[in-house]
Amino acid sequence: MGKQYWQTLLSNWRELGHDGLTIPYILGAKRYCAYEDDNLSVEELIFDISTNSTYQVYLSYCFSIDQIILGIRDESKRNNAGEFLLSSLNENSSLFISKFLDDFKRDVFSVGKELAMRFQDIVDEGNFSFNNREWGNFTSDELSFIRSCFANN
Repeated sequence: MGKQYWQTLLSNWRELGHDGLTIPYILGAKRYCAYEDDNLSVEELIFDISTNSTYQVYLSYCFSIDQIILGIRDESKRNNAGEFLLSSLNENSSLFISKFLDDFKRDVFSVGKELAMRFQDIVDEGNFSFNNREWGNFTSDELSFIRSCFANN
């Protein structure tokens, strides 16, 4: 099986030198990839990422946009303080949570619930992009990036 849509987005974003993407952005972009269903569940995204063994992904707070982001945990991020979330089997998952989110619990299920409470309504309303401190539609540049990520799939 090929990459999941979120792996494609996050790895392409990282290759451009950027840190991460918001959860609504990742879920909204799912509408533009032909090989995925259109279910836009925050909890399912978090579970999928946490059980992935190919990529380590981090969950952190981005101070430049004042939002929670997900990003590829590559060598440049290895020294960031935090820990891997625990799976339902009480083992480390593939999802790393930074110290900037120390008010979150440290298990996948609880973090998925917390993030769903924060972002599921935003996603359900079709607001995927955070620009000028407001949730709304994707910009034309964002749509170009998303489409380029899935052009060869």
